[in-house]
Amino acid sequence: LAALPGAAALMALAVAWRHGAAALHEAHAAETALLRGHVSAGFAEAFGPGGCPGLAAVRAQAEQAARESGPVFLQGEPGTGKARLARLIHDLSPRGRRPFASAQATDMAAVFGQSEAGFFRPGAVEDAAGGTLYLADVAEPVPDRPGQERLARLVREGGYARCGSQTPRLADVRGILGAGCDPGELARSAPGLAGLLGPGGGLRVIRLPALRERPGDVPVLMQRAVELQAGRGGLRPSFTPRAVKALCAYSWPGNDEEVRTLAAEALLA
Repeated sequence: LAALPGAAALMALAVAWRHGAAALHEAHAAETALLRGHVSAGFAEAFGPGGCPGLAAVRAQAEQAARESGPVFLQGEPGTGKARLARLIHDLSPRGRRPFASAQATDMAAVFGQSEAGFFRPGAVEDAAGGTLYLADVAEPVPDRPGQERLARLVREGGYARCGSQTPRLADVRGILGAGCDPGELARSAPGLAGLLGPGGGLRVIRLPALRERPGDVPVLMQRAVELQAGRGGLRPSFTPRAVKALCAYSWPGNDEEVRTLAAEALLA
């Protein structure tokens, strides 16, 4: 009799734990379903049946990069969608449930955070804790070689310190770098990154071709951009064969981003 209250309490605790575990499992299942739906939409838009045929070679590389855990280098001209591909690789990876953050590589405070006079501001590396950090435009001149080495150490080991602080920190992030030049050219212009970009750096390189190299993607991108812009007004515009031919003959120096800009301007004209 004396043990009955304790046994009842244990049973109640077990029931409560079971309900809590069931609720947690249900929440995880809902989150997984939402994530898969998001990834499927993004993946289909880029690589699916209605996607860009000129990016078919990139698909296998993106899928392989998502299965790996090492750093990635995305090479492509401005406007080719490096940041978007970085996000897609993150979403497809085991880190997909964790945060994704991006920052300009030249802005040390935005990357590492700021600590001064007792106040601190976290950077993108802390925003991406447990997830993926995309460093854009690493080919742009980083202030000095120590700054380049800081970036390399962060991507390679996760070690860093906030700007204005000497306190060492360790980040659990996967680094993805973006630039318009190839790794060899980047290593020459930024010697502090050479150790990361060399043969032993473990960096997977994915090149995003310019739009002028894949003219077959132009009608797909243009139609998609126009429908997205016009859909808000209930319109269904399309292009004549002559217009499609002219669009495919254009060099598109601004790549995919220029397509979206031109589509918006065309609907406003």
